[in-house]
Amino acid sequence: MPNSPVKLTYECVEQLHTWVRANCPCALENEEFIPGLICIVEMEVETALKRQQSQQFQNLQTPSLQ
Repeated sequence: MPNSPVKLTYECVEQLHTWVRANCPCALENEEFIPGLICIVEMEVETALKRQQSQQFQNLQTPSLQ
């Protein structure tokens, strides 16, 4: 599988934007700020992995032209 650049979905970017706006200007003073960002990105990664696995499974079920 070729390496492609990682792209965040619109939903993930919106969640990150909302989180930053809710925690700024004192974001770095809030001990929950960084773990919250990490949680949002981890959820995005899990969603992307599930999507990729689903696509790979669908590709296995599609007959190939030989």
